[in-house]
Amino acid sequence: MCPFVVFAMVTCDILEHGHSYLTRNVTIVDGSCIFERNTLPDGETKALHDPCVIATCYADRREVNAILCRNFGVDPGCRVHWTPDGVYPECCPRQVCDRTD
Repeated sequence: MCPFVVFAMVTCDILEHGHSYLTRNVTIVDGSCIFERNTLPDGETKALHDPCVIATCYADRREVNAILCRNFGVDPGCRVHWTPDGVYPECCPRQVCDRTD
Protein backbone atom coordinates (compact mmCIF):
# COMPACT_ATOMS: atom_id res chain seq x y z
CA MET A 1 0.00 0.00 0.00
CA CYS A 2 2.80 2.45 0.80
CA PRO A 3 4.35 2.31 -2.71
CA PHE A 4 0.96 3.21 -4.21
CA VAL A 5 0.54 6.21 -1.92
CA VAL A 6 3.99 7.54 -2.80
CA PHE A 7 3.31 7.08 -6.53
CA ALA A 8 -0.03 8.89 -6.25
CA MET A 9 1.57 11.83 -4.45
CA VAL A 10 4.31 12.17 -7.09
CA THR A 11 1.78 11.94 -9.93
CA CYS A 12 -0.41 14.64 -8.36
CA ASP A 13 2.59 16.93 -7.92
CA ILE A 14 3.57 16.57 -11.60
CA LEU A 15 0.01 17.36 -12.72
CA GLU A 16 -0.24 20.37 -10.40
CA HIS A 17 3.17 21.85 -11.21
CA GLY A 18 5.20 20.18 -13.91
CA HIS A 19 8.25 18.07 -14.39
CA SER A 20 11.35 18.85 -12.43
CA TYR A 21 14.97 18.77 -13.48
CA LEU A 22 18.24 18.78 -11.58
CA THR A 23 21.14 21.01 -12.58
CA ARG A 24 24.48 19.77 -11.26
CA ASN A 25 27.82 21.54 -10.79
CA VAL A 26 26.26 24.97 -10.37
CA THR A 27 28.49 27.85 -9.34
CA ILE A 28 28.46 28.59 -5.60
CA VAL A 29 29.19 32.14 -4.40
CA ASP A 30 29.14 32.97 -0.68
CA GLY A 31 27.13 29.80 0.01
CA SER A 32 24.44 30.55 -2.59
CA CYS A 33 23.75 28.84 -5.92
CA ILE A 34 24.01 30.85 -9.13
CA PHE A 35 21.32 29.46 -11.43
CA GLU A 36 20.50 31.03 -14.80
CA ARG A 37 21.72 34.46 -13.56
CA ASN A 38 19.67 34.14 -10.33
CA THR A 39 21.15 33.91 -6.82
CA LEU A 40 19.49 31.27 -4.66
CA PRO A 41 20.43 31.05 -0.96
CA ASP A 42 21.36 27.54 0.21
CA GLY A 43 18.33 25.47 1.20
CA GLU A 44 15.82 28.04 0.01
CA THR A 45 13.14 27.61 -2.61
CA LYS A 46 12.48 30.64 -4.78
CA ALA A 47 9.95 31.38 -7.52
CA LEU A 48 11.73 32.83 -10.56
CA HIS A 49 10.76 34.69 -13.71
CA ASP A 50 13.63 33.89 -16.08
CA PRO A 51 13.47 30.97 -16.31
CA CYS A 52 9.85 30.56 -15.20
CA VAL A 53 10.47 27.86 -12.58
CA ILE A 54 10.46 27.32 -8.85
CA ALA A 55 14.01 26.40 -7.81
CA THR A 56 15.74 25.07 -4.70
CA CYS A 57 19.46 25.44 -4.00
CA TYR A 58 21.52 22.62 -2.49
CA ALA A 59 24.89 24.37 -2.19
CA ASP A 60 26.70 21.51 -0.44
CA ARG A 61 25.89 19.25 -3.42
CA ARG A 62 26.28 22.09 -5.98
CA GLU A 63 22.79 21.32 -7.31
CA VAL A 64 19.60 23.20 -8.10
CA ASN A 65 16.29 21.40 -8.46
CA ALA A 66 13.82 23.31 -10.65
CA ILE A 67 10.13 22.63 -11.24
CA LEU A 68 8.77 23.65 -14.63
CA CYS A 69 5.33 24.93 -15.55
CA ARG A 70 2.84 22.13 -15.98
CA ASN A 71 2.15 20.59 -19.37
CA PHE A 72 -1.37 20.81 -20.72
CA GLY A 73 -3.34 20.17 -23.86
CA VAL A 74 -5.14 22.96 -25.67
CA ASP A 75 -8.85 22.48 -26.24
CA PRO A 76 -10.45 23.18 -29.64
CA GLY A 77 -11.18 26.88 -30.07
CA CYS A 78 -8.55 27.79 -27.48
CA ARG A 79 -4.96 29.00 -27.64
CA VAL A 80 -1.88 29.24 -25.46
CA HIS A 81 -1.32 32.64 -23.86
CA TRP A 82 2.22 33.50 -22.76
CA THR A 83 2.74 36.33 -20.32
CA PRO A 84 6.04 38.13 -19.80
CA ASP A 85 5.04 39.22 -16.30
CA GLY A 86 5.47 37.79 -12.83
CA VAL A 87 7.34 34.89 -11.34
CA TYR A 88 6.40 31.21 -11.25
CA PRO A 89 3.52 30.32 -11.54
CA GLU A 90 2.21 33.67 -12.87
CA CYS A 91 4.66 33.54 -15.81
CA CYS A 92 3.51 30.05 -16.88
CA PRO A 93 1.56 29.72 -20.13
CA ARG A 94 -2.21 29.40 -19.85
CA GLN A 95 -5.02 28.21 -22.03
CA VAL A 96 -7.31 31.02 -23.23
CA CYS A 97 -10.61 30.22 -24.90
CA ASP A 98 -12.59 32.69 -26.98
CA ARG A 99 -16.19 33.05 -25.92
CA THR A 100 -18.77 32.11 -28.52
CA ASP A 101 -22.09 33.23 -27.03
